[in-house]
Amino acid sequence: MLTDLLFFLLTGATLTLLIWAGAELFRNQEDPLADRLEALQSQAMVVAARAERRKRAGRGLDRFLYLVGLFPGGDDWMRGTERLLHQAGVRRKQALAVYTTW
Repeated sequence: MLTDLLFFLLTGATLTLLIWAGAELFRNQEDPLADRLEALQSQAMVVAARAERRKRAGRGLDRFLYLVGLFPGGDDWMRGTERLLHQAGVRRKQALAVYTTW
């Protein structure tokens, strides 16, 4: 009789723990690092949206970049490419123009 009661209690406790562990697996967990990263990226996108347009009266490669910027999505593409070039360590003033012409 006592062993049956003990078996019943242990079985109930085991099933309760299994159900609780399954519920914890599917619960949304807080990730403060991902939240902060998302906030920083959204701020960076807002700052990038305020960037000035290229000047029309440039000479040579600057005029070519202005023409590329006139195409739909051209400015966004150039900003992204310029960011990638900076990350790669290429920081010359005309690096984007040289990259675009190739």
